[in-house]
Amino acid sequence: ADWLKIVLPARHGLSGGPVGQDLSGGPSKADERRIELADASGRVVLKARIPAGDNIYQMDLSGLPGGSYLVTVYEGSGGVFVGRVVKR
Repeated sequence: ADWLKIVLPARHGLSGGPVGQDLSGGPSKADERRIELADASGRVVLKARIPAGDNIYQMDLSGLPGGSYLVTVYEGSGGVFVGRVVKR
């Protein structure tokens, strides 16, 4: 699958896995969150926002090549949560 489902429950941190599986963790705040997906060189290849109150976001990775990616979630209050995913 070429999607990454990000689930932000009430615990902190992100746990990753292969693309097509869930990446979970992050803040429980109701603030809007910003998501960035960076490739192995650190270049940001996708950006998205999760509206306040939403705890699930699905990113379409179909336009990206296989490889390791760093997912960073920035919460509105300043918290930052990082995880790694691998697209095959």
